[in-house]
Amino acid sequence: MKALGIVALGMSMALSASRAGAQTPPVASPWELSVRLDARWNLDPSIGALSGTRVPPAAGLALSRAVTRAGSRVEVGVGVAWWLESTGATLRQSYNATLVSNGFSAEVYAGLPVGRWFMPYVRLAGGAALAQPRLDALDGSGALSGSGWYAFGTAGLGAQVRTSPLFPDGPIPGFRVAFSVEGGVLVAQPVDLTVSPERPSSDAAAADRVAVQPLALGTWSSTGPYLRFQASVRF
Repeated sequence: MKALGIVALGMSMALSASRAGAQTPPVASPWELSVRLDARWNLDPSIGALSGTRVPPAAGLALSRAVTRAGSRVEVGVGVAWWLESTGATLRQSYNATLVSNGFSAEVYAGLPVGRWFMPYVRLAGGAALAQPRLDALDGSGALSGSGWYAFGTAGLGAQVRTSPLFPDGPIPGFRVAFSVEGGVLVAQPVDLTVSPERPSSDAAAADRVAVQPLALGTWSSTGPYLRFQASVRF
Protein backbone atom coordinates (compact mmCIF):
# COMPACT_ATOMS: atom_id res chain seq x y z
CA MET A 1 0.00 0.00 0.00
CA LYS A 2 3.00 2.33 0.45
CA ALA A 3 3.62 2.11 -3.32
CA LEU A 4 0.05 3.28 -4.01
CA GLY A 5 0.58 6.24 -1.66
CA ILE A 6 3.77 7.21 -3.50
CA VAL A 7 1.95 7.08 -6.85
CA ALA A 8 -0.87 9.27 -5.46
CA LEU A 9 1.67 11.82 -4.22
CA GLY A 10 3.39 11.80 -7.61
CA MET A 11 0.11 12.41 -9.41
CA SER A 12 -0.63 15.35 -7.11
CA MET A 13 2.77 16.84 -7.98
CA ALA A 14 2.09 16.25 -11.68
CA LEU A 15 -1.21 18.13 -11.53
CA SER A 16 0.47 21.01 -9.68
CA ALA A 17 3.10 21.18 -12.42
CA SER A 18 0.35 21.28 -15.02
CA ARG A 19 -1.36 24.25 -13.35
CA ALA A 20 1.95 26.08 -12.98
CA GLY A 21 2.57 25.89 -16.72
CA ALA A 22 -0.92 26.90 -17.83
CA GLN A 23 0.30 30.07 -19.58
CA THR A 24 2.46 28.19 -22.12
CA PRO A 25 1.31 25.99 -25.04
CA PRO A 26 1.13 22.22 -24.47
CA VAL A 27 3.91 19.88 -25.49
CA ALA A 28 3.75 18.80 -29.14
CA SER A 29 3.20 15.10 -28.34
CA PRO A 30 1.57 14.81 -24.88
CA TRP A 31 -0.01 11.35 -25.38
CA GLU A 32 2.03 8.14 -25.45
CA LEU A 33 0.75 4.65 -26.33
CA SER A 34 3.28 1.92 -25.57
CA VAL A 35 3.93 -1.78 -26.00
CA ARG A 36 6.16 -3.27 -23.28
CA LEU A 37 8.23 -6.41 -22.85
CA ASP A 38 9.66 -7.10 -19.38
CA ALA A 39 12.20 -9.61 -18.13
CA ARG A 40 11.58 -10.13 -14.40
CA TRP A 41 14.01 -11.85 -12.07
CA ASN A 42 11.92 -13.65 -9.44
CA LEU A 43 13.69 -13.82 -6.09
CA ASP A 44 11.15 -16.17 -4.48
CA PRO A 45 12.32 -19.81 -4.92
CA SER A 46 8.74 -21.09 -4.64
CA ILE A 47 8.21 -20.04 -8.27
CA GLY A 48 10.11 -23.21 -9.18
CA ALA A 49 7.01 -25.32 -8.49
CA LEU A 50 5.06 -23.57 -11.24
CA SER A 51 7.73 -22.29 -13.61
CA GLY A 52 10.72 -23.70 -15.43
CA THR A 53 12.50 -20.33 -15.24
CA ARG A 54 13.25 -17.72 -12.58
CA VAL A 55 12.93 -14.98 -15.23
CA PRO A 56 9.41 -15.25 -16.65
CA PRO A 57 8.68 -12.67 -19.37
CA ALA A 58 5.77 -10.25 -19.22
CA ALA A 59 4.15 -8.23 -22.00
CA GLY A 60 1.82 -5.28 -21.65
CA LEU A 61 0.30 -2.03 -22.86
CA ALA A 62 0.44 1.47 -21.37
CA LEU A 63 -1.18 4.84 -22.03
CA SER A 64 0.22 8.02 -20.52
CA ARG A 65 -0.04 11.78 -20.91
CA ALA A 66 2.48 14.52 -20.22
CA VAL A 67 0.87 17.20 -18.04
CA THR A 68 3.66 19.78 -18.09
CA ARG A 69 3.95 22.43 -20.79
CA ALA A 70 6.38 23.28 -23.58
CA GLY A 71 9.46 25.01 -22.25
CA SER A 72 9.43 23.17 -18.91
CA ARG A 73 12.81 21.81 -17.92
CA VAL A 74 11.15 18.67 -16.52
CA GLU A 75 8.47 16.60 -18.28
CA VAL A 76 5.97 15.08 -15.85
CA GLY A 77 3.24 12.66 -16.85
CA VAL A 78 0.66 10.22 -15.52
CA GLY A 79 -0.67 7.01 -17.02
CA VAL A 80 -2.21 3.57 -16.68
CA ALA A 81 -0.82 0.17 -17.65
CA TRP A 82 -1.77 -3.49 -18.01
CA TRP A 83 0.56 -6.50 -18.21
CA LEU A 84 0.30 -10.26 -18.64
CA GLU A 85 2.83 -12.77 -17.32
CA SER A 86 2.60 -16.49 -18.07
CA THR A 87 4.93 -19.34 -17.17
CA GLY A 88 4.75 -23.09 -16.63
CA ALA A 89 6.49 -26.33 -15.68
CA THR A 90 5.88 -30.05 -15.04
CA LEU A 91 5.04 -30.69 -11.39
CA ARG A 92 6.00 -34.04 -9.81
CA GLN A 93 5.77 -35.72 -13.23
CA SER A 94 2.00 -35.71 -12.75
CA TYR A 95 0.77 -32.23 -13.72
CA ASN A 96 1.33 -29.51 -16.25
CA ALA A 97 1.54 -26.47 -13.99
CA THR A 98 0.93 -22.92 -15.21
CA LEU A 99 0.87 -19.55 -13.48
CA VAL A 100 -0.77 -16.62 -15.26
CA SER A 101 -0.83 -13.11 -13.77
CA ASN A 102 -2.70 -10.03 -14.98
CA GLY A 103 -1.62 -6.70 -13.51
CA PHE A 104 -3.20 -3.24 -13.60
CA SER A 105 -1.43 -0.10 -12.38
CA ALA A 106 -1.37 3.69 -12.25
CA GLU A 107 1.92 5.43 -13.00
CA VAL A 108 3.69 8.76 -12.72
CA TYR A 109 6.98 9.68 -14.40
CA ALA A 110 9.36 12.63 -14.45
CA GLY A 111 11.91 13.11 -17.21
CA LEU A 112 14.63 15.61 -18.12
CA PRO A 113 14.50 16.26 -21.90
CA VAL A 114 17.91 16.69 -23.49
CA GLY A 115 17.26 18.36 -26.82
CA ARG A 116 14.24 17.08 -28.77
CA TRP A 117 15.24 13.40 -29.05
CA PHE A 118 16.53 12.10 -25.72
CA MET A 119 15.03 11.96 -22.22
CA PRO A 120 16.24 10.13 -19.09
CA TYR A 121 13.42 9.58 -16.62
CA VAL A 122 12.24 8.00 -13.39
CA ARG A 123 8.93 6.13 -13.10
CA LEU A 124 6.83 5.04 -10.12
CA ALA A 125 3.81 2.74 -10.38
CA GLY A 126 1.42 0.93 -8.10
CA GLY A 127 -1.50 -1.39 -8.60
CA ALA A 128 -2.95 -4.86 -8.19
CA ALA A 129 -2.53 -8.17 -10.00
CA LEU A 130 -4.52 -11.39 -10.24
CA ALA A 131 -2.46 -14.59 -9.99
CA GLN A 132 -4.11 -17.71 -11.49
CA PRO A 133 -2.32 -21.04 -10.85
CA ARG A 134 -3.54 -24.14 -12.68
CA LEU A 135 -2.62 -27.84 -12.60
CA ASP A 136 -3.66 -30.15 -15.47
CA ALA A 137 -3.21 -33.88 -14.82
CA LEU A 138 -1.01 -35.54 -17.41
CA ASP A 139 -3.27 -38.59 -17.43
CA GLY A 140 -6.27 -36.44 -18.32
CA SER A 141 -8.06 -37.15 -15.04
CA GLY A 142 -8.84 -33.51 -14.35
CA ALA A 143 -7.57 -30.06 -13.48
CA LEU A 144 -7.18 -27.89 -10.41
CA SER A 145 -7.20 -24.10 -10.53
CA GLY A 146 -7.34 -21.08 -8.26
CA SER A 147 -6.78 -17.34 -8.10
CA GLY A 148 -5.62 -14.62 -5.73
CA TRP A 149 -5.13 -10.84 -5.83
CA TYR A 150 -2.00 -9.06 -4.61
CA ALA A 151 -0.76 -5.46 -4.49
CA PHE A 152 2.52 -4.39 -6.09
CA GLY A 153 4.63 -1.34 -6.80
CA THR A 154 7.55 -0.56 -9.10
CA ALA A 155 10.30 2.05 -9.23
CA GLY A 156 12.54 2.38 -12.28
CA LEU A 157 15.13 4.47 -14.10
CA GLY A 158 15.13 4.63 -17.89
CA ALA A 159 16.03 6.52 -21.02
CA GLN A 160 13.88 7.29 -24.07
CA VAL A 161 14.95 8.13 -27.62
CA ARG A 162 12.37 9.91 -29.80
CA THR A 163 12.22 10.65 -33.48
CA SER A 164 11.37 14.08 -34.80
CA PRO A 165 7.71 14.51 -35.90
CA LEU A 166 7.07 12.16 -38.82
CA PHE A 167 4.19 14.08 -40.39
CA PRO A 168 4.66 17.74 -39.40
CA ASP A 169 2.16 18.91 -42.04
CA GLY A 170 -0.33 16.07 -41.48
CA PRO A 171 -3.46 15.85 -39.34
CA ILE A 172 -1.35 14.85 -36.28
CA PRO A 173 1.72 17.13 -36.61
CA GLY A 174 3.26 15.89 -33.35
CA PHE A 175 3.16 12.17 -34.28
CA ARG A 176 6.50 10.51 -33.52
CA VAL A 177 7.98 7.14 -32.53
CA ALA A 178 9.92 6.49 -29.32
CA PHE A 179 11.96 3.65 -27.85
CA SER A 180 12.79 3.19 -24.15
CA VAL A 181 14.91 0.95 -21.96
CA GLU A 182 14.17 0.87 -18.23
CA GLY A 183 15.50 -1.00 -15.24
CA GLY A 184 14.11 -1.11 -11.74
CA VAL A 185 12.60 -3.17 -8.98
CA LEU A 186 9.13 -4.64 -8.44
CA VAL A 187 7.93 -5.14 -4.86
CA ALA A 188 4.88 -7.39 -4.45
CA GLN A 189 2.69 -8.56 -1.61
CA PRO A 190 2.88 -12.36 -1.07
CA VAL A 191 -0.17 -14.20 -2.42
CA ASP A 192 -1.54 -17.56 -1.30
CA LEU A 193 -1.64 -20.08 -4.17
CA THR A 194 -4.33 -22.68 -3.51
CA VAL A 195 -5.98 -24.74 -6.25
CA SER A 196 -9.23 -26.69 -6.17
CA PRO A 197 -10.73 -29.28 -8.53
CA GLU A 198 -12.66 -27.84 -11.45
CA ARG A 199 -16.24 -29.03 -11.85
CA PRO A 200 -16.63 -31.49 -14.75
CA SER A 201 -18.63 -30.35 -17.75
CA SER A 202 -21.42 -32.91 -17.19
CA ASP A 203 -23.50 -33.75 -14.11
CA ALA A 204 -22.82 -37.47 -14.59
CA ALA A 205 -19.07 -36.94 -14.53
CA ALA A 206 -19.44 -34.73 -11.47
CA ALA A 207 -21.36 -37.47 -9.64
CA ASP A 208 -18.68 -40.07 -10.43
CA ARG A 209 -15.76 -37.84 -9.51
CA VAL A 210 -13.61 -38.85 -6.57
CA ALA A 211 -13.55 -36.08 -3.99
CA VAL A 212 -10.26 -34.17 -3.96
CA GLN A 213 -9.41 -31.57 -1.33
CA PRO A 214 -7.99 -28.15 -2.28
CA LEU A 215 -4.23 -28.26 -2.68
CA ALA A 216 -2.14 -25.52 -1.07
CA LEU A 217 0.89 -24.66 -3.20
CA GLY A 218 2.21 -22.18 -0.65
CA THR A 219 2.72 -18.44 -0.90
CA TRP A 220 4.52 -16.63 -3.71
CA SER A 221 5.86 -13.12 -4.20
CA SER A 222 6.94 -11.70 -7.56
CA THR A 223 9.36 -9.27 -5.89
CA GLY A 224 12.58 -8.76 -7.84
CA PRO A 225 14.42 -6.58 -10.35
CA TYR A 226 13.16 -6.10 -13.91
CA LEU A 227 14.42 -4.93 -17.29
CA ARG A 228 11.90 -3.33 -19.66
CA PHE A 229 11.95 -2.64 -23.38
CA GLN A 230 9.27 -0.31 -24.67
CA ALA A 231 8.18 0.87 -28.12
CA SER A 232 5.80 3.84 -28.27
CA VAL A 233 3.98 6.25 -30.49
CA ARG A 234 3.59 9.81 -29.24
CA PHE A 235 0.94 12.16 -30.54
